Amino acid sequence: MIPIAIVGGGGWGTALAITMARLERDVRLWVYEPYLVETMIATGENPIYLPSVRIPPSVRVSNSVEEVLAGVRIVILAVPSHVYRQVLSHILPLLNADMWFVSATKGIENETLMRMSEVIADVARPRFVPCIAAISGPTFALEVARGEPTALVVASPDESLRLYLQRELSAPRFRLYTNPDLIGVEISAAVKNIIAIAAGVVEGLGLGSNPAAALITRGAWLLPAAAGAKRFRVWQASVILSLRLTEVSAEIAASAWRWGKARTSSKCFQAPAW
Repeated sequence: MIPIAIVGGGGWGTALAITMARLERDVRLWVYEPYLVETMIATGENPIYLPSVRIPPSVRVSNSVEEVLAGVRIVILAVPSHVYRQVLSHILPLLNADMWFVSATKGIENETLMRMSEVIADVARPRFVPCIAAISGPTFALEVARGEPTALVVASPDESLRLYLQRELSAPRFRLYTNPDLIGVEISAAVKNIIAIAAGVVEGLGLGSNPAAALITRGAWLLPAAAGAKRFRVWQASVILSLRLTEVSAEIAASAWRWGKARTSSKCFQAPAW
């Protein structure tokens, strides 16, 4: 089978490596920190980003991009958005037009406001035009790594690419749906957490379930507008399937709100005088 390279050894990159290894794939995982590579090889775990989850021995963990990218066709990029361009520029000499690039990062580049797929294209195009897709959805890395049922979207305007990636990356408990709306999926994934923070504030203020539900529902309806008025396909998976995680994120945000009110008198933590 075609080997898969996963660039980024955080919680999400490690969870994807574990999932792909269950398919008996040749999986290589690039990890930035040399000491973490040594620890992961010695213990079979990622103690910093995904503790207590075993990494199959078939996953080749390495700090060498040359070793990880040699002979691969699918390159999954799972590094944080703020270092996305830097990492891509570092590995660019090893990339080529025969590779398929899958962005697994949710975010927008701070300086340029580019989506992650746009960053890939911007870095690669001086040398070649890359084939790009994105995977996104309601996922906690720990649950994915444990093999709990998960649904995601693989988005690309190239139908043959998204269907190929759906077939190659899906697992019995890791279901990929397809979506042609790459822009809508990426933007929705990046901005939905704004709704989660706002819902957490509502919860922290003790306003009850009704306004929180209204906020989440209305926010999800408005998300497509951020991607263009005609992009309502984002409603199908990148929004609706994310509502549960938005609720969980809201609970975390509410806890942070309550903690902040208890710990500081700063106005940023004070409830507005409604």
